[in-house]
Amino acid sequence: MSYHRTRAIILRKTDYSNTSVVLNALTQESGRLGLIAKGVRRGGAAYETEPELFTIHDVVFTLRRNGVMGTLTESAVIDDMHGIRRKVDRFWAASYMAELLLDLTAEGQPLTEVYALAAGAFRGIARAQKVAPHVFIFEMGLLRLLGHEPSMAACVECGSPRKRAGAVAFSALKGGYLCKDCRRTDPNAITIRGSAAALMQALGKSAQSSRRADGAAPARADRLNIDRDSARDLRRALNHFFTFLRERPSKTLKYMQALYR
Repeated sequence: MSYHRTRAIILRKTDYSNTSVVLNALTQESGRLGLIAKGVRRGGAAYETEPELFTIHDVVFTLRRNGVMGTLTESAVIDDMHGIRRKVDRFWAASYMAELLLDLTAEGQPLTEVYALAAGAFRGIARAQKVAPHVFIFEMGLLRLLGHEPSMAACVECGSPRKRAGAVAFSALKGGYLCKDCRRTDPNAITIRGSAAALMQALGKSAQSSRRADGAAPARADRLNIDRDSARDLRRALNHFFTFLRERPSKTLKYMQALYR
């Protein structure tokens, strides 16, 4: 039996028995895993404390032969993310990000860059006055790292450059901007403000430059000033895109919408 040591973000926690829980965690080196924490609610030297949602831990675990389910043997808190639990908007934003990670990442697949992005985003939200910019940068960064970044500079069908002024069509099916002539290729494309399209393009670049290997919070998110109308349209476009990718709407979406009113 081999032991593995890494850092992990707790994305989901489910009761397993009166004294044990099953954790779904995104780890720095082994990707997303299921870990059984046996006897964690009894306390003991192996566990510093019972792992809570969105916290970052230094963990030691063993893996079963399938490589995606293991047993947690040691756990120590690195970042308790106390700030996330202090405000409702922070909690629901963190819940939404965890939901995306659970739905869009495969178990047992190394995701070092995704871990760094997520750790920075959770840390940013834990102290943020404005939650929405951190969520937007996380979403665009996740899309980029998973190979789904929308193309907004030019029409994805004919290649004509996007005009700066006026409303534009955004297609989840095609993966980005559609010009007026090509919009007919996707009847389900939605219309968003040109400012929201430009913001999506800019945030994609910001997500790339803000990502740090140490999982530090992206400082740039705190300096972003996004007008309400553009934020609403960007939120609508990303909801449209993630619903298409996941083939179902978000469970936490109705709580997230309050951030953009």
